[in-house]
Amino acid sequence: MKKKNAFIIVLLLILLPIIGWGIFYLFSTEETAHNLELIDSHVLIECFTTEDCLKIENRLLEEMEKENIAKVILTGALITDSLIDSMIMNMSDRHPDKFLPFLSGFIPNASSTPLYIENQLKTGKWKGIGKIILSHISGSQPAYMPNDTVLLEIYGLADTYNVPVFFHIDIAAYSECKKPVEALKEIFTLFPNVTFIWHRGQITSEGFDPDMGCILPIVDYPNVVAEAEFHSPNMNLSSYEFYSELIQDNRYIIGSDFILSPAVVDNEVLYAAGGASYHETIQQTRTILSMYSDQTAKDIGYNNILKILGM
Repeated sequence: MKKKNAFIIVLLLILLPIIGWGIFYLFSTEETAHNLELIDSHVLIECFTTEDCLKIENRLLEEMEKENIAKVILTGALITDSLIDSMIMNMSDRHPDKFLPFLSGFIPNASSTPLYIENQLKTGKWKGIGKIILSHISGSQPAYMPNDTVLLEIYGLADTYNVPVFFHIDIAAYSECKKPVEALKEIFTLFPNVTFIWHRGQITSEGFDPDMGCILPIVDYPNVVAEAEFHSPNMNLSSYEFYSELIQDNRYIIGSDFILSPAVVDNEVLYAAGGASYHETIQQTRTILSMYSDQTAKDIGYNNILKILGM
């Protein structure tokens, strides 16, 4: 009996450390992901007065502290008025350690746009250009060809001033898909030194049939980065498996895609148009990150965007 007890004790002494390390391994990544300091690479601002912008600014800072968000990229919310750029820059000037300003208050195909962008970039204060809405499935915006003459000038300025271009495109917004897809291939090839941040980073869209032969292999273009947001708490996580190669190449970043207006920030809980709160969106993002190793989670949630911005 004593020999049997001794054997059990020895066996436990051997197994307990192994079991303990196994449990630690299983839960360490998730714990790290759920406490990781993040950068939200996609916050949209909608305000035209200093009072309204200050209201948004203060609420955003509160939410960032609650959710452990170190920095956010600020851009205009479907606004082609230069006033939004002034408001965003004022916010960035007040909190340069928190807000990363992107230039978006322009009409993508207007002949006056390149000069406006160049004058702004000369200040050295803008971190990027965009979000440029090339097309939107809602039909609320014109559908621009990615290789429009004015847009080519914009990409050239991004190259000259070494800033990324952040864009959104819904292929289903075009009458057919081949032309815009070929145009994307053209600009990615023409401007190899420009980092293109592609919102969602996928060619498929609502109402678009991938069997039409218009798939663009994003992994073939090393200057293209995918940005994804996770609004829905019930999102099928496996749908993001096709990003694996981009993740390995540090070409994957995350953003909330939240639109902040005076009316939105007056609510006790910040809700997106899709119905998820800011807290739910960030928690869902952390759930996604918990699928990866500690280092990969940190790269996706923090390091990759800083590298893109040269910070």
